[in-house]
Amino acid sequence: MKSYLSCSLISLLASLIFFTGLTAHAAELVPRSPTRTLTLPASAATVTEGAAWLIPTSRGQSLHFNGAAAVTFDLSPLKLYAGHYRFGLIVRSGVHWINPNGQIPHYRWRVLPASGPPTAPDRFISLDQAPFQPVRESGQPDSWANWYATVQASRMLRLKGNEKLEIANTQDHGGVIELWLQPVSALNAVDLQLKTDAPDNTFTHGTRPTLKLSLAVPEGLPRIDALLALEWLDLLTAKTVVTRSAITLQGGTPQELTLKQDLKPGVYRVRATIESKDRTAIDELAHTAQCLLAYSPARLTADLPDDWPLGAHIDKKLPPMPGFRWFRYFTPWSDIHKAPGVYDWAEFDRVFKSVKDVGGRVMIAYDGSPLWTSARPKAGLPWSASGTANPPDDWDVQRDYLIELIKRTQDERGTLAALELCNEANTVERWQGTPQDMLAMARTFRTAARTSRTPVKIVGLAVSAGHQQKFVEDQINAGLLPLVDEVSGHFYEEVMSPELATPINNLPRHVSLIKDPMHAAGFNLPLLNTETGIDFAARVNGLPPAQDTLNQIHRADPRFNPKEPWLLGSNWTQVSERRAAATYVTGTTQLMGLGVTRSFYFNYFAFTIDDAPSLPWVALGRFGDVIYNVDYKVIQPLEAAYPDSDGKDGSPKALAYILGRPGERQVIVAWGFLSDTSIGRSKHWQRWLDPLPMRVKADVHDAVLSDLYARTTSTINSTGGSLQFTCGEEPVFIEINPAQASTGRVK
Repeated sequence: MKSYLSCSLISLLASLIFFTGLTAHAAELVPRSPTRTLTLPASAATVTEGAAWLIPTSRGQSLHFNGAAAVTFDLSPLKLYAGHYRFGLIVRSGVHWINPNGQIPHYRWRVLPASGPPTAPDRFISLDQAPFQPVRESGQPDSWANWYATVQASRMLRLKGNEKLEIANTQDHGGVIELWLQPVSALNAVDLQLKTDAPDNTFTHGTRPTLKLSLAVPEGLPRIDALLALEWLDLLTAKTVVTRSAITLQGGTPQELTLKQDLKPGVYRVRATIESKDRTAIDELAHTAQCLLAYSPARLTADLPDDWPLGAHIDKKLPPMPGFRWFRYFTPWSDIHKAPGVYDWAEFDRVFKSVKDVGGRVMIAYDGSPLWTSARPKAGLPWSASGTANPPDDWDVQRDYLIELIKRTQDERGTLAALELCNEANTVERWQGTPQDMLAMARTFRTAARTSRTPVKIVGLAVSAGHQQKFVEDQINAGLLPLVDEVSGHFYEEVMSPELATPINNLPRHVSLIKDPMHAAGFNLPLLNTETGIDFAARVNGLPPAQDTLNQIHRADPRFNPKEPWLLGSNWTQVSERRAAATYVTGTTQLMGLGVTRSFYFNYFAFTIDDAPSLPWVALGRFGDVIYNVDYKVIQPLEAAYPDSDGKDGSPKALAYILGRPGERQVIVAWGFLSDTSIGRSKHWQRWLDPLPMRVKADVHDAVLSDLYARTTSTINSTGGSLQFTCGEEPVFIEINPAQASTGRVK
């Protein structure tokens, strides 16, 4: 696993440009508590679990959490009167130089009453108002940082004054500077909860986005005539639609409202707020509830065919997402096979069952051997204390483990469908065997696979991104191909480099790196892309930054070198979420056109953000929807161009492919990129390509043209044997129904 397009780190100067108003070392600019609040400093807390200690900051002392830990604040010294309170913290909101909010999801809180059981753990939410936004108080460029921000509990509290509040940090290094409590008016004492019943707040093909808004008015409060304000923020366009409706609230009478909305594919933040009838602000923090959701016409896993070209990764933190049929699972041998005859299948069983339950297929990716299987000293796998990159001394030990794994996963449907040999064996960190050792492994896998009642394919090579010609040739010359059913490679930076003339590395060349020696050896096995990923820039104030904004930051950084514009120092420059989403679709299409039958997306790279899928998942779901009823195994390139472009470096070029058989439903996928035949590497450093007039040679009538997120749809007809439309780096889809295709008008 390699992050060739990892979310690179930027300098303090660049951050000053981008994170406007967020970076300061002056104490007066550090986020504050809201007005009219009662506060407790970090020093008032008691550590109850794990390790935490006080450290100095410009704002005062911060209670530093060393990993998972919990502390309690006794509220008795505040001498509160019984009533309703808003509560929150000033916390360490981010631990990385460029991610101001990454730590907030790891905090939890609960109330510990003087008598009775504690409340269930709940989350904090970030605040949009300027006085509470993240500030980078200190840190090391390109590394760690101390971001601090004001956060608020997700709901109101009714307190007597003798309770304790427990604050927990679930992972990484958190911190608390201050706890605050704010008495609220009757209107703001209304408890709002906004949620969906959809797994991971994900709405798919055939479903209508639906939320449930719960409103609870505490006992003893008078009738309240108010307004319910609903905001629907579209993260793609940054546009908000607000509606207001009258609502009557009665003390002690809960209400539940169902909110339904017809949405285009995208990611949306929904926020509900109770306002006074004259919309007068009660205080600077109107009480709100919010929820992030995503809609894409992705199909459910069980509804997809076995030859579906879109796959993803899974593990204990990554569930099987809709839109994918196949799931690649790293199951390190050393994590399960603890000692001779000793197995720990608990985590494996949970993850495998999650795929089985949705009707998917699993490919197991091999990664290292248990230390006890080799007499040689530990080598490689620095992330695993129990694993080694050395092959086992006795291949029968691995065979017995694989047979046990297959026996454990057997079902009539064949959920376990493939075993992949050593992941990225071209790297010394993962493999220190010889080509002959790899053949021994392949034979062992083959022997074990024969014990399965359903077919289990063996997949070989799993070569990393980059120029790995010698490794591929050595493995093929050693005789690997007769022992495997499919071959695999990884495409990271390559998916953002579609042009064969691009120096150093590009997508067509990386496909040829595997296919050419395979064909020369007399084989034509299916080629899989078992890892492809694009790590993209974190959202700022809840919105994805634009690519051109990121590029402006990079060029202002003193480390920027125009001869290597893909780097800042030793780190990759940043990719926007929108560019990543578009590239997953365009890169996949080009790979399919070059004969790659399936791509597994490395969705460790933020396919889910704040409990909802991100734009890459939305885009792939939309792509899957347009090819669902198409014979996508039949794909051909079309002649495409920008008529007003000279085609030189820095000018736009066009690509287009048609998927499907003539006489049946077909889809044209078209997009553009900026030519680069001199600088090289991934194109993620280039400016964003807005839609321009494009021409694709095809004779089509009454087809349907739509953009990536289906925001615009229109009928399109060819003129003079060509389709003409506007298109940029985000692809467009031209859907041709069987009636048009059967006339032979697509040429």
